[in-house]
Amino acid sequence: MTKRIVPLAVACVAVLVGALPAAAKTPPPLVVAKVGIEVAKLGLAAGGIDTATSKCTSKPCLSKSYAAFYKQAHVLDGALQTLWTAAGKSGPCASAVVNAAAGFDSLTRNYHSLEAATLKNDKSAATKAYGQIQTKTPRLTAIINSFKTKCR
Repeated sequence: MTKRIVPLAVACVAVLVGALPAAAKTPPPLVVAKVGIEVAKLGLAAGGIDTATSKCTSKPCLSKSYAAFYKQAHVLDGALQTLWTAAGKSGPCASAVVNAAAGFDSLTRNYHSLEAATLKNDKSAATKAYGQIQTKTPRLTAIINSFKTKCR
């Protein structure tokens, strides 16, 4: 899973930092960049889940990594809300933010499913949740990439 999330995080930071020279009608560049930073941190938290899955021998240890992911997802949601407000709550940038927020919300629900399945040792449900995460990651990358043109 780290192999998917880390490239997503790197791509997001690169795209959002590339959006820094935004025009006056767009959100402040630092607000756009903040989203990229928080996406990168979410990717690191997802990597923490991968590490914990292979190294933890207790449920509390594994749950700790998921809790860190959920906490970072909440921080990312706040950054997206700030960007949406800065984008005037309408227009192409705000629309891209809404799509990104919905995608990350769905991704977080998939991680909740993965956690529950893993803790129950339900391999079938874990495989299904993992497959959904794999499917959503490139879609989220595309949405975040759209910030490059929509939030300038």
